[in-house]
Amino acid sequence: MLATASQSLPPVTSAYSTEGGFHTVTAADLCCELVGPQPPLVVDIREATDFAQGHVPGAVSVPLSQLSDAARRGNLGGRDAALVVVGNNDRLSQQANVRLRRVCGFSNVRSLAGDVDGWASLGLPLDANH
Repeated sequence: MLATASQSLPPVTSAYSTEGGFHTVTAADLCCELVGPQPPLVVDIREATDFAQGHVPGAVSVPLSQLSDAARRGNLGGRDAALVVVGNNDRLSQQANVRLRRVCGFSNVRSLAGDVDGWASLGLPLDANH
């Protein structure tokens, strides 16, 4: 007797679900973490011109197109480093989060909910390079 498809296949877990390892952090929580004893590395995946106009204090600029190379070179720390991905829209930040976890093998990656706009909307400071 043949099993039905639902009986023979394991459930599918989305890479964008909590069960699949996807996590976010709010701007308020990240702000507290950044002044704590072990702050995460904030990885801003926007283009350099956007980064220069204003970014989360302490963030490093790694445009999305260079993210995989930076990870392979060890520029983001070890595979267990605490990373927070920030962009200019949630969709790209989510893609970068999944790439870091699923392709590059990082285990502690979160995305900033609301990205840079969410950070700024709370009145939190932005650093700028002029």
